[in-house]
Amino acid sequence: MGFLNVYANPAENVILWGAAFFFLAFLLYVLAARLASGEDCIARLNRTNFFFFLPYALLSFGFSALTGNLRFSLLPGLAAGCFIYFSLHYIYLQALIGLAKKSVSVNLLADIRDLSAQSGAVAVEALMRHEKEKIDYVRQNRLDQMAVLGMAEHVGTEYRITPRGRFLNGLGNAILKTWNLRRL
Repeated sequence: MGFLNVYANPAENVILWGAAFFFLAFLLYVLAARLASGEDCIARLNRTNFFFFLPYALLSFGFSALTGNLRFSLLPGLAAGCFIYFSLHYIYLQALIGLAKKSVSVNLLADIRDLSAQSGAVAVEALMRHEKEKIDYVRQNRLDQMAVLGMAEHVGTEYRITPRGRFLNGLGNAILKTWNLRRL
């Protein structure tokens, strides 16, 4: 299959196409098992992504060793394959799931459609009341996620920012200031 031979080295071709193949298998599994739903979907997706990565890495190393290509010069190809695999997950899949689940605009459009199903229009007050309930839910969910990720500590009825949270907040502030953006 000539068009699949991007590199002269067969091990590099297996690494490149293996990254795409294993990510596609991961994506099909995510869709079939509906892993992107539920409260802990990000943790489940990350865990499942790792379990699909392991056979990819083993196949890449194994094929490279069997063909006699497992040497230091293959390291950039292995790094590129890992980068491709994880980029597809974290840049595209996570972003699409985040957009679909937590985008204010996407949710507003869906709520206008749902709330106006009978009359074709929805009153602004009814829409805003409905949105406030959903935003409160999203905020609580995000607080819980930040505690799990170590960005905040949940102590009794209070939250405290952790050093990791302070670092990420500072990074976010720098990005907002650089692009002259404001927070929600």
